[in-house]
Amino acid sequence: MSSWSTSLTQVIERLQTLAAFAMESGAEAILLTCTAFGRLVDDVKGAVTCPVVSVLEIMVAEAMELQGTIGVLGSHPGTLATAERMLHEQASLDARRIEVVTQLCPGAFDAMQRDDWAAHNRIVLEHLRTLENSVDVIVAPQPSIERAIQECRQADMKIPVVTSPRLSILRLEETLNSTT
Repeated sequence: MSSWSTSLTQVIERLQTLAAFAMESGAEAILLTCTAFGRLVDDVKGAVTCPVVSVLEIMVAEAMELQGTIGVLGSHPGTLATAERMLHEQASLDARRIEVVTQLCPGAFDAMQRDDWAAHNRIVLEHLRTLENSVDVIVAPQPSIERAIQECRQADMKIPVVTSPRLSILRLEETLNSTT
């Protein structure tokens, strides 16, 4: 077994354990907020009886409702690669052709890790402005990106920008209401 598959197995086991602890503590649903874990929802679901959803799958579902070229804005290359792959996979399942343009915000992730939110937000907004000139809608699946986007007023944006925190909470609320 390769070290990648070993570490993936360990990540899945850890997420399953954490989800089980959350459910035992009274959680009625589990939301995976890190986009790195977006593809692991099905693996985590087996460990709990409550609904499990991820920010990334919510963003993909939302993007599939939109028309035109989809821009994906992120501060980590893994987020962009996973989001783009999931968008194309879903489009294939829906027998739909889509165009996806990804925009990495180099340095933003490092700034966030240093707790330098001013630099993070400046970098994100710079790349947001660049991306909005080449797409019809922007999807920002990382919760940290919304922090920067909040500095822009929606009226200042040329195109719609869909961010994950608000949409995730709404979807989580729908999930909880459908199970009660």
